[in-house]
Amino acid sequence: MSPKNENVSAATGITAETENPSYPLVIDSFILHDDCTLDFRKSQETDDSILLDYLGIGAKNALTAAQLAKMLGTRKRAISLEVERLRRKGFPICASGANGSAGYFLAADTLELAEYCISLAARLKNIRATLAAVEATCSRLSRSEG
Repeated sequence: MSPKNENVSAATGITAETENPSYPLVIDSFILHDDCTLDFRKSQETDDSILLDYLGIGAKNALTAAQLAKMLGTRKRAISLEVERLRRKGFPICASGANGSAGYFLAADTLELAEYCISLAARLKNIRATLAAVEATCSRLSRSEG
């Protein structure tokens, strides 16, 4: 396993099924090369969302939901819903708000995708903490009403 792959495995807990997979690996609508870079088959080839044609590859090419909505003549909420649908189909769509590259983009490599997984895990931890606090407040208020 290459050092880059080891970083991804350590960050995400994802490991390759084989120690020496043959590259390039074709996974749904993208191709993973031995240097961990990704290529994408665009919507004309995959019959998937046209949104894929507008997403840049790599964080430096991120586009905001507002920019994408304007390009596609739709609402920001529709963009967010479509991004979630495509992610659940296996497309490596990331989001970033850091380093001046806010917006959605296709992961340029597996390390970029792993970094996004780490950011999602941190958000999930914060959401769980907020949920626990709100549940405690609800319980406390329920007891004081009764």
